[in-house]
Amino acid sequence: GLVLDLEIRRISRGQRSLDTVMSALYDDFPLGGGGFTYTDFRARVAAVGDAILAERLDGWVYGTEPLPIAQALENIGWSLDREDISEDPVQVSLGVSIRGNPPVVRAPRLNGAAWRAGVNAGDELLALDGVRIGSGLNTLLRRYDPEDTVELALFRDGHLKTLGVTLDPALADHEIIVYEDAAQSRSQMRRDWLGGLDEGDE
Repeated sequence: GLVLDLEIRRISRGQRSLDTVMSALYDDFPLGGGGFTYTDFRARVAAVGDAILAERLDGWVYGTEPLPIAQALENIGWSLDREDISEDPVQVSLGVSIRGNPPVVRAPRLNGAAWRAGVNAGDELLALDGVRIGSGLNTLLRRYDPEDTVELALFRDGHLKTLGVTLDPALADHEIIVYEDAAQSRSQMRRDWLGGLDEGDE
């Protein structure tokens, strides 16, 4: 919703927003009337924004096109940057959520390092480059750099397997930085989006 709202504001030069789309839908499809379809929603997005935005919406909803969050925020004078606030940060990511000791994979992150290597939910992780993982996965990962390839030993359905995993850079926290010298149009769009408030307002 954030990206769609900001894109409509950009295309219309601040004259319309996602609220305009929703108001049109509520007018055309009042409560108790059976609701509206994605096609109905898409048509209002095209009318309020433009046809190109409607096509991009298809990619976001039905495809794998990533949401341009950073670009949308840049259009209102904000920058989305990664912030690493830990004292001894892990520089790499295996790309799994785990539970227990020995750790069992809850789910590999889509397109993450473990997912690409063939790790499945339910796999029991045993060792990394021959060193037992136990409860110390992050401790082991501190030894490596992004793009390093490690040997991951695991149990799957009672069978021992070994997979080569190329580690990804660690996902970091993000912070929003305000462009102090942003164009007036972007600053105004940001104030409108924030409901008339801006940085420093109380």
